[in-house]
Amino acid sequence: MEMQDLAKIPTVAKLKQMSQDYYDSFQSARERGIPVAYVTAVYPVEILRAMDILPYYPENYAVICAVRKMTEELSDAAEAKGYARDLCAYARAGLGSVFYEKSNPLGGMPVPDFLFPCNTQCNTLTKWFEVTRKIFNIPLLLLDAPFVRGTSPYQHSLDYFVAQLKELVVFLQLKTGRRLDIDRLREVLRYSAEGCKLWNEVLDFAQYKPAPWTAFDAYIHMAAIVTHRGTKACVEYYRELKSFLEKRVSENYACVPTEKYRFYWDNIPLWFRLRGQYDLLASYGIVLLASLYIHSWAYNFDTQDPFRSLAENYLSVFCNTDIENRTSLILGLINRYRLNGYIFLSNRSCKAASFGAYDIIHRLIQKTGKPGLVLEADMGDPRFFSQDEFKVKLEAYLEVLDSNPL
Repeated sequence: MEMQDLAKIPTVAKLKQMSQDYYDSFQSARERGIPVAYVTAVYPVEILRAMDILPYYPENYAVICAVRKMTEELSDAAEAKGYARDLCAYARAGLGSVFYEKSNPLGGMPVPDFLFPCNTQCNTLTKWFEVTRKIFNIPLLLLDAPFVRGTSPYQHSLDYFVAQLKELVVFLQLKTGRRLDIDRLREVLRYSAEGCKLWNEVLDFAQYKPAPWTAFDAYIHMAAIVTHRGTKACVEYYRELKSFLEKRVSENYACVPTEKYRFYWDNIPLWFRLRGQYDLLASYGIVLLASLYIHSWAYNFDTQDPFRSLAENYLSVFCNTDIENRTSLILGLINRYRLNGYIFLSNRSCKAASFGAYDIIHRLIQKTGKPGLVLEADMGDPRFFSQDEFKVKLEAYLEVLDSNPL
């Protein structure tokens, strides 16, 4: 999982310990009387944290399985139970882990007390959680997210989502006997806001040339803003990482010494081949610097109106917005980080993140004069990826870029 450059970032050891402590906490949660809730990646976990309920991310577990090259075996276990190979690799890995008869990574996923999906991302997640509900016979409460057209949610969409958040609180209070302390929620939101601000700041170190770190680094270090969002530990972690990156900039450190191309990556990374992709791109002088995926975790919360702020942020994640807005966001990153190329993953698993890719590329060509490269693969399942094929496409793409320099 550690690439040559990534291993040089000293906070990695701390991040590993944070992750280990996080997953270990679920093993004793029931003994400590702490409820466990499965949540989707884009979910207002601040409410759960304020009520001392542990949020668990099955998608993150699927990423760990992919990094450890376990997705294929777990998919086989799910497919043997009748689940189609056309399903999302995350869902197949998660469901397969329930039926897998050998040792699972991290001892497998904990049995949850609640299931809290939000369809901001996609409907597959909702169906995955519904199947999980049948397996474990536990309560499920869906947050229904209206699609955002334009740059911000409509007022009636915000009202609708805020009402659901308040219903969630009522549900949790009835089921757990715990009360939501609004001051505690504001405290959690303050930690979330500060953590997100710092995450944005560490991402912005990619603006420097040479770049002191890459999107590949960010793929790893984003773990804290996902699993530890709303905690003091998250804030402290990114302060330390920011300090280290400031030192790199002062030393004019180059993560790719032969830096020639500065690229954007659209969609989720190929988790099973992070090192291979990093090495391949670096061999051509390509440094991957930005992606809506890694930037989508930097929320901007207002503690004065917690529920409204939660609704505004969690509804506005990029995959719940229209093509025009997504194009605008990508263009912003291309300009901010002085990028001269972009790769779009046509992700076999994630239709929501891949939606409109060719339309977006068409708009980017009109705005930048630069073509894009489309890679067809799967974020978690290596059976749908060919490194040799990607290399051929990449070399052809670089020839086009070189013939029309920015």
